[in-house]
Parts: sequence; structure tokens; C-alpha cells
Amino acid sequence: MNLDINNYFEDIIYLDTFFKSFKGLMLKKNISDKNCYILKTQGIHMFFMKISLDVIYLNKDKKIIKIIKNIKPWRIAPLMLDCKYVLEFKNSNFIKKVKLNDIINI
Repeated sequence: MNLDINNYFEDIIYLDTFFKSFKGLMLKKNISDKNCYILKTQGIHMFFMKISLDVIYLNKDKKIIKIIKNIKPWRIAPLMLDCKYVLEFKNSNFIKKVKLNDIINI
């Protein structure tokens, strides 16, 4: 299935520099469920996070290769060599609609 994230999120935030990706959402006390953060990376950590997130890994074709629901602060998500993008968000409606091998239009 093809899904367009613009139908689920009002704000798509690209963390497209090294510093933006490194800092990510660290130390944020809350984020809106209307925001989706896109990182160009092969994995993430949750060090210094204060909130849990849902995470989706996409390959170069934007196909979902891993879904992590409700990853807690101070955890390390797996590194996936075939991953090109990671989506981070708190939108429970979106995470319920996706499954492995879906294509996400970003």
C-alpha cells in the first residue's frame, strides 16, 4: 500500500544536517502528534529523550523495512544497513495504518 504522510501529519520536519540529526528530539518534553520528523540515517538512539516515540525505517525506495512502536527513552534502536530514512512521531493513528513493505511518500 502507498501512504502519503501529508494526509496524517500537518508538519513534516526534515532533520537534514548532521547537527539536526544528531540533536534530533533530545531533551524535548513533548511533541505534537501532528509532527513527523524525518532523518536520513540508518538507526537512532533515544539517549536524553524524555518521551517515547514510534519509529519507521525506510529503504532507498521508501519501503517500510522496520516498525518500532513506542520506543522508550534511553534505548537504542537497531542499526539497519539497508535503511535510508527514519521517521519519528507520536501519531498513534498513523502507526496503526502501516505495515512492513508499505511505501511511504515523503
